[in-house]
Amino acid sequence: MKKILQNNKIRVGLLFVCCALIVVLSIVAPKYLLARTLTEQTNHVEVAPEEYYLEAGTMMSRNTSSNLSAVDRIKLISGTWDSNMTKCDITEGFLDEVEAVELAKKQLDVYYKQGVYPYSVQIQYDNLYSYSSELYCYTDTSFDTYAAYLWKITFTKYDNSVENIVYMTESGTILLAWTNNTKFAQTTTLLDFYENVQIRDVLGENKLYTASAVEYMPVASVTIPYPDAEEIKEIKNGALITLRVSGDLENLQALQYTTEHGQGIVLMPLQNNK
Repeated sequence: MKKILQNNKIRVGLLFVCCALIVVLSIVAPKYLLARTLTEQTNHVEVAPEEYYLEAGTMMSRNTSSNLSAVDRIKLISGTWDSNMTKCDITEGFLDEVEAVELAKKQLDVYYKQGVYPYSVQIQYDNLYSYSSELYCYTDTSFDTYAAYLWKITFTKYDNSVENIVYMTESGTILLAWTNNTKFAQTTTLLDFYENVQIRDVLGENKLYTASAVEYMPVASVTIPYPDAEEIKEIKNGALITLRVSGDLENLQALQYTTEHGQGIVLMPLQNNK
């Protein structure tokens, strides 16, 4: 009987000791593990994954690029500023496709209403157009910091009788408008156009520019710097537009020209300024 009692006392004692150890460990162990983890994290520096830097760089580039002026975008796209061109997905720009198409329609009307372009592509009962779009990205070669997007939008009349191709920046500046109409005779020269139009309507930007225009005809052959544009066959008339931007003067040439299959208008910096 005594042995049984003694054995029970031993078991109770062991059970009590085990419980005490469990309680002590449950209090002490978490503190020890937490202190050890904090020490390891404090003394160890990990390099962030490469994609974090790439994403941060992309966001910084987009933020910087969104603040480019209309003239800056023309310089980057035309090659006045050294840039690399890539064809990109139409979802990569700041505008979506519908926004770009509606802006192109609005901006093309500026030329149509002044008589320097033969067609409006605004939807009317007898003036229905389908469209297709391409998007090009121009990135500066120095730091890959700035990017400008060029929309190439082709408007085709419902009966396939007329095709209009518009090259436009995301500011709304039409850099080139071409049509397969070879018989259109303009009622207004480009000089008259630029003397009577608000330059902000042409550039698509509400900045205050001081602008002047004079008649201009290039003395050498002109190469259009925009992708897949049909070569100039003959220049009909032109204007030299001088913009004062933050104290600096920027010269742009506007030309009305014919090609083998149509005619168009183009806006670009003077090539000898490149």
